[in-house]
Amino acid sequence: TKADITATDDGYAIFYAGNFVKYTSSGGFVAGPIAISGTSTSPIQAVELGDNNFLITYIDSATSTYYTKIIDGATGADISGSPTQLGQVGEASAGGMNYDAVKLSDGRVVVAYSGADTGGYQIFSSSGAPVGEVQPFPATDTKELNIAALPNGGFVMATMDDVTLSYRSYNTSSDPIPKKMWH
Repeated sequence: TKADITATDDGYAIFYAGNFVKYTSSGGFVAGPIAISGTSTSPIQAVELGDNNFLITYIDSATSTYYTKIIDGATGADISGSPTQLGQVGEASAGGMNYDAVKLSDGRVVVAYSGADTGGYQIFSSSGAPVGEVQPFPATDTKELNIAALPNGGFVMATMDDVTLSYRSYNTSSDPIPKKMWH
């Protein structure tokens, strides 16, 4: 898919092809389309940070590389200074949905990606700053990747190749539970 939807403090926003549109929780139009600076038409994953800002994950089509950046929810302007690169240059698969993002109960955000036989996840603070380093995980031939926030502040991540579903849950410190190989 080349679109994403995320809840906001007062409704939701739909992201697509370098733009987004905002609506109230009852579906009333708020604003848009608002162009997002510097993302062309790549698929986008978005999470609201608060203060009318979003952390977006996108693929740079010129380098096939995953990036995140913070955008202003009113103007679409990049307010992060410079994007945060995830993984190595050339790892992205623009044709697949091989990255996802979710907001945790404490306001932190998890962004996960998979590429050419590799993958990882990065934790971001509630203000959108990277926390620690990208943590690797097995991601051979990943066709689909999804993350869900858990009520206890942790998260679960699942990947699927052509035949195998793999998943793992993480506690509030982002440590794997249980500490064993993917299923």
